[in-house]
Amino acid sequence: MPRISPIRREIKYINKIPYFIKAVYRIDAVKDANGIKKYFGWSHAFKNVKEGIYYFCDLIEDAELIDDALPV
Repeated sequence: MPRISPIRREIKYINKIPYFIKAVYRIDAVKDANGIKKYFGWSHAFKNVKEGIYYFCDLIEDAELIDDALPV
């Protein structure tokens, strides 16, 4: 099952939420998207029927600033 694009740490906004794209596969090449997602440890899989591809990606979580950790 070949990937359509190489992994290049691309960021894509899906529903206004940022994700790191880990892999892109054609829909017809994927039999079990949930199984692939779990096997590689990715957090999300999105099916884009219009383009005929699956996006496998990880959610980008917001960083939290901790005031106590900063030097004075």
